[in-house]
Amino acid sequence: MRLTTGSTAAGVMLALAALAATCFGEGRGGLATLSGRVRDKATGREVAGARVSVVPAVQAPGGRVMRLPLRPVACTSDPDGQFVLHDVPGGLCQLTVDAKGYVRHRQVLRVAPGVPQSQEVELVHPPRFTFRLVDPLGAPAASRPWCVEVVCPQAAAGEMLGVERYLSEQGRTSEGGAAALS
Repeated sequence: MRLTTGSTAAGVMLALAALAATCFGEGRGGLATLSGRVRDKATGREVAGARVSVVPAVQAPGGRVMRLPLRPVACTSDPDGQFVLHDVPGGLCQLTVDAKGYVRHRQVLRVAPGVPQSQEVELVHPPRFTFRLVDPLGAPAASRPWCVEVVCPQAAAGEMLGVERYLSEQGRTSEGGAAALS
């Protein structure tokens, strides 16, 4: 699309309208229902209370998938880990699942309009790190404060979904200089 008229604000509004028409118009399709279950990957147990959301996405040149800045269709998993999302826009979407004590799960889906779909999600716990804090001479740094921030890139199958911080913790070492992150 090429804009040749007036103000920048009007041009931006026209571009957004064209994008919305492309994403939600006839080229994108209708609505669908997405259901499934959220489980703990290590134990196989159901995860209750997980926030499950879907947001429409587009695939940019070069294959990069970008979520659109629109309100997500969302729900919370029940005590059996089951969820049902109604009125999910057909086409390319990003599924996000968040639950306390787990790493955020993101996945790109192609939703077929008018066709109920099922999606199983397995969540993983953040890794546990143990370490020993020592002074410059290698002696244990007993009862010393520490602060660690761990970042994890979130990407899947060719798309770049950004870098996400998932752990920030602080504390004091033990008398032997030991500490752990979980």
